[in-house]
Amino acid sequence: MIIKESTIEELDKISAQLVLSQFLQSSLWAKVCKSGGEEIKILKVVEGEKILAIGLFIRKKLIGKKYYWYCPRGPVLLNDKFPISNFQKYFLYDKDCIFVRIEPTQKIDLRGLKSVKEIQPQHTLVIDLSPKVRGEIPLASVEVGRDGNEILSAMHQKTRYNIRLAEKKDLVVCELNNGEGLNHFWQLSKIMSKRQKINIHSFKHYQKLLKLFGEHAHLLIAFHQNQPIASSLLVGWGDTMTYLHGASDDDKKEMMAPYLVQWQGILLAKKLGFKFYDFYGVAPEVSDGQEFNNFKYDSNHPWAGVSRFKFGFGGRRVNFIGTYDLILNGFWYNLYQYLRRLNLKVRKILK
Repeated sequence: MIIKESTIEELDKISAQLVLSQFLQSSLWAKVCKSGGEEIKILKVVEGEKILAIGLFIRKKLIGKKYYWYCPRGPVLLNDKFPISNFQKYFLYDKDCIFVRIEPTQKIDLRGLKSVKEIQPQHTLVIDLSPKVRGEIPLASVEVGRDGNEILSAMHQKTRYNIRLAEKKDLVVCELNNGEGLNHFWQLSKIMSKRQKINIHSFKHYQKLLKLFGEHAHLLIAFHQNQPIASSLLVGWGDTMTYLHGASDDDKKEMMAPYLVQWQGILLAKKLGFKFYDFYGVAPEVSDGQEFNNFKYDSNHPWAGVSRFKFGFGGRRVNFIGTYDLILNGFWYNLYQYLRRLNLKVRKILK
């Protein structure tokens, strides 16, 4: 069993063929990271001629010369019996690397790994779009593909009503993958950020995504009387269309535009031949939680509101195993965690 560097082309070939493909393990995300000055590695584990695992690793700076490697929604495991701790052998030779952070989408042996707060959402909601396809997505079975009416029938009646209401409001949803669309998206994002008191990325970040994702990006804008009132940024990779970012104008909430934008995104994904539509993050399930459309969730979670909105569209909850650290240097790792906690406390006090 050997760990060695691979190519982005080999990663793309493998990741795009997996069920519920992850754009974070592709050349799309590699380009975003490199454009921001981050160093990346494509590593694979081989045994003879067989590839057991492959992943995009991103170098993240810490204290001084210290750093760690982060593998978002990866590595991709082609053999579920592969011990993930084997990656430790590769990174141990670098004294400045403190740990390796991973987020496999498949079940793995967690021995030797430390569970940490999720980076990418651990829980998501997926709608099956595929015609005549049956298979397995991580930790959840897939239903036989359905047409548009069947997808609608799985929605909460209030969600269906809001979609139909929006259609009667003379809203127009356009795909604008250009500067005009980006400006509309940015203005709506600023409105949403101010209203909900949440942080958003910079304009340059969204501009970078739209440019580097290229034909894989789909920016949908809903207009009412030529005024943009809702938007969503989607990215397609492999068999999955992912809802990455969204924004809307709350002053026009009676138009129900966000419902129509999501519905048009789902129809677009189906039209383009994607098998899954991934809402990319929902509140975790709790047995005694609030229930909506047969989904139970933590009503106190920061994502409770947006999760309720997403649950209305139906689909299936998918739970990944979470985020884990493979510790290489215990002393520096503990110091890093202490300083991180201290920094959070200081920031809370200064607020």
